[in-house]
Amino acid sequence: MTTSISDYIAALTHTDKAVVFFAGVLFVYILKRANHEIPLPPGPRPLPLVGNMFQIPQKDEWPIYEAWAKKYGPITYLTMLGTPMIVLNSLKVVRELMDERSNIYSNRPLMAMKELCNLDWVLTYISGDPHRVRRSTVQRYFSGPASVKHRYHQQEESRILVANLLNTPDALEDHIKQ
Repeated sequence: MTTSISDYIAALTHTDKAVVFFAGVLFVYILKRANHEIPLPPGPRPLPLVGNMFQIPQKDEWPIYEAWAKKYGPITYLTMLGTPMIVLNSLKVVRELMDERSNIYSNRPLMAMKELCNLDWVLTYISGDPHRVRRSTVQRYFSGPASVKHRYHQQEESRILVANLLNTPDALEDHIKQ
């Protein structure tokens, strides 16, 4: 006589199934929590499963983040429902991590639509070295002082749009597409 796993599961009561389920969830939580290869920045102690969800302020965030910065330093680690979050509390740290070390953090997550629609060429989907090259090109020609060169054309197009809207206000979508 052989018994299968389904026979054992059928023999369990609802209470037994609930205990097995919560034991499995607790096991996964403990395993996930103990599996950090790299040390994480300090932060408020998370609750099991929900993390810091109830500690993250919904409004008037800055006093809480300022208190955390005084207690934990300029980099604070939080989790919300298993999703890690890093809060940077200092302009110096933001500049160091986002400007000076941007090559480490500038990679993009895998996007399914990019793969399905073959959108590797779209600027927002590019990552790595090609992203840095295109980003610097966009910065050079379209931001700060470089954008002044385009002001005349922008003003002309704005005048044309307003004139068209005065003539035919119902065709807004057509005018914007021009």
